[in-house]
Amino acid sequence: MVDLKSIACISSAGFHVLLDANRTVAKRQGKLALCGVIGEVRRLFEIGAFDEMFLICQTQADGIGKLSRSTLEDSRSLANGHHLR
Repeated sequence: MVDLKSIACISSAGFHVLLDANRTVAKRQGKLALCGVIGEVRRLFEIGAFDEMFLICQTQADGIGKLSRSTLEDSRSLANGHHLR
């Protein structure tokens, strides 16, 4: 969970760090969620289609809830012999 509410603007280097973190987490079968993506930062996410690459939530609590549900669903899938997506 990464909270961006205190970020007024984001550069290509900032996007690169988030993309690297997302890849690292995915390699470990985890998921990364972002919250606080508002204003100019939200606009830049939309322009670059980064909003389609990340789970973006309104609040930390919302993101944690979605990540918890996703982890539970993945665990159930594995328990039933299904492979993760």
